[in-house]
Amino acid sequence: MTIRNFNKSYSNKDNNYTQNILIIYYTLTGTCEKVANLIKETFEKKNINIDLLKIKDVNERKGILGFLRSGYEALFEKLPEIEYDEIEFNRYNLFIIISPTWAGRLASPMRSFLNKNGKKLNNVVFISLAADKYRTTFLDMEKFTQFPKAKLFLKQKEIDLTKITNFFKNIEDQN
Repeated sequence: MTIRNFNKSYSNKDNNYTQNILIIYYTLTGTCEKVANLIKETFEKKNINIDLLKIKDVNERKGILGFLRSGYEALFEKLPEIEYDEIEFNRYNLFIIISPTWAGRLASPMRSFLNKNGKKLNNVVFISLAADKYRTTFLDMEKFTQFPKAKLFLKQKEIDLTKITNFFKNIEDQN
């Protein structure tokens, strides 16, 4: 594993609050990565520091066997081997977790990450992507972390920047 330096911070002139956000995401098809980058770009336009942490799957998931393995692991809550850059979680005050839904459950690579690190994350936001809305994905995430500040479900084929922007504006308005 590679250790990267995440020392950047942003001091908001209005309230001198340093906002450091980490987006943690797993993607198989690239959709979750697209959402992560859209969120990053949106926050960077507001001069807020935001970093990305990509969870990498060690297992091959291509083809029908990969599809079946993915569904099996999700349904039976398996913890596959993953890779990611090590970071110091205490440098961040908001964590955005983005994961696909497999077989109505949390994708197993994200489950592995949260199983190991979920209790280290304070102030979390969940974003789930799927073909249809599955509440169990959020329940799966909650098993490993604190109760989320907010939850957003996105249909994979309907990634909408306006919906994402409004979601985070509503969170901001609550503070």
